[in-house]
Amino acid sequence: MKKILTFLFLPFLLFGQDYSWQQYGNTIPDPINEAGTNVSLSSDGQRLVKADSRYNSNRGAVSIYQYNNGSWEIFGNRILGGEEYISTFGRLATISPDGNTVALSINDDNGRVKVFRYDGNFWVQIGSDLVGKAYQDWFGQRHTSTQAGLPISLSKDGNTIIIGAYGNDDGGSNAGQVRVFKYINNDWVQLGSDINGDLASANLGVSVDINDAGDIIAIGIPGRSNNTGRVQVYKYNGTSWELMGNNFDGNSLDYLGMALSLNDSGDTIALAYRRTSKKYYQVYKYSNNQWSQLGGNIAETGDSNSYWQMQLDGDGDRIAVSSGSTVTTADKSLIKTYDFDGTVWSLKTANLFSSSDSSYFLGKSFKLSSEGNYLGVLCSNNDADAYAKVFKITSNATMSVSDSDLSELTLYPNPAKNLIRIDSLQNIKDIQIFDISGKKLLSAKTDLVDISSLRSGNYIVNISLKNGEKISKKIIKE
Repeated sequence: MKKILTFLFLPFLLFGQDYSWQQYGNTIPDPINEAGTNVSLSSDGQRLVKADSRYNSNRGAVSIYQYNNGSWEIFGNRILGGEEYISTFGRLATISPDGNTVALSINDDNGRVKVFRYDGNFWVQIGSDLVGKAYQDWFGQRHTSTQAGLPISLSKDGNTIIIGAYGNDDGGSNAGQVRVFKYINNDWVQLGSDINGDLASANLGVSVDINDAGDIIAIGIPGRSNNTGRVQVYKYNGTSWELMGNNFDGNSLDYLGMALSLNDSGDTIALAYRRTSKKYYQVYKYSNNQWSQLGGNIAETGDSNSYWQMQLDGDGDRIAVSSGSTVTTADKSLIKTYDFDGTVWSLKTANLFSSSDSSYFLGKSFKLSSEGNYLGVLCSNNDADAYAKVFKITSNATMSVSDSDLSELTLYPNPAKNLIRIDSLQNIKDIQIFDISGKKLLSAKTDLVDISSLRSGNYIVNISLKNGEKISKKIIKE
């Protein structure tokens, strides 16, 4: 005999304009004291790194902050540049998803990258400096003329790093190059061979990304074929990097690959390209040895000189994108977020800025947390001064009480690992499962729902019955 468990149900949660971003903690720091060039955020949204190239009379610094009891505080020591790094230190920094490793670039002759790890008290360098092969390789340097994506990315544990050098000439003048290194026996060892651009001016490595495990990489090649552009994804087989599925190729002057983003597992990728004074963002998922687009294109205002920034969350079904170039004009240099419901991408938050940010660029640098519920943003005024903010999702859900007889509907088991079943005297029309921020994760039309793909945590199950009644239930996924 089937065991039936009856629960007290919550009022039905209606997720329309599903959520908004609210500032999380204090502004980091006062813009009068420091400039900034980029920010990066740990996967849990609780640790932020800010690169400050003009700190201490242009000697530069990289500062790591941690959220503590309602405010952002310096975590460990600042990583400081010296006299030898005037105007070159602190141009770019990124933090590993676990928040314990920071990589920073130095804009010297060839390009240089240093990696630091928190030892419980201080940030200390691990391994030797990683250096570009030749003069003006731009190894680890951001393509500042176009505010492109980032040329450095760390795996979750910080033990694998990918670095682009878009000015390298090994495959032709400015063909570009990417190298991947792993931290082994207290130093950095290259994984596989160099990945070189195949045409002059291809600028391979302008943007790169790596998955959590460190075995899948994505590479942007925006200058290839007269700025048509290309994106490639590779998987490491233990000795070399193998192309994963098909190339992504753009059309004339698309600059495809100027920015890109992988989800945590590396099976979903977001791409950006430009066409007719608009930026377009596309998301693809890898299955059966090929990439297939999820939903349609996301179009945003912006010419070739505006920011090319976007970030996927860990699951690959939420994306934050930049729109336009400057805040002072409507729809410029703003950040918007879209969610994928299994069919289409829907705008879920309007433009992100406040009146106090009106003279600052917001779309230049931002990072979405793995769960997609925190967003770190750099507010920059042409690098003359800058500050950072972190935003957290606040649900805009409205609530209405169900008229149904709650004793006539049961959901079990709860907590659950793989499957939940819903028993109702009324026919079920639709079932939707949301995370606590209001993002829809699953939908079903049967009484048995597979939740094995969800991470452990709390979720809301919205149940619509064919008689018009609506009920919500909070469940725990083990």
